[in-house]
Amino acid sequence: MGSLSRQKGKRAERQAATALERAIGCEARRSVQYCGANADADLSTTLDGVHFEVKARKAHACLRFYAQAEADAATDDIPVVLLRENGDVRVFALVDLDHIRALAQKILDIGATR
Repeated sequence: MGSLSRQKGKRAERQAATALERAIGCEARRSVQYCGANADADLSTTLDGVHFEVKARKAHACLRFYAQAEADAATDDIPVVLLRENGDVRVFALVDLDHIRALAQKILDIGATR
């Protein structure tokens, strides 16, 4: 990996740590990594049992789907994109970290009414 690529990765990890701290209030920082070995997460946080990987690219195709969800959502709705690959039964959720607390609260509210 070249020096510019490493610098880009470090910068993205620092930005992600800051965004995570702001969005959910946990402590987050870049992990000390050596070539991504030992299955180390990109971020160390105070969220026990959560493994964060940070990916920074020129473009992520799934963000076009998110833009569509934002455009189609009502003013007060939280846009969420559910993704899966053909042949895989797992479904993944893409949500803006700025909306994660509101989404979590809505999920908790549903549980409280059951």
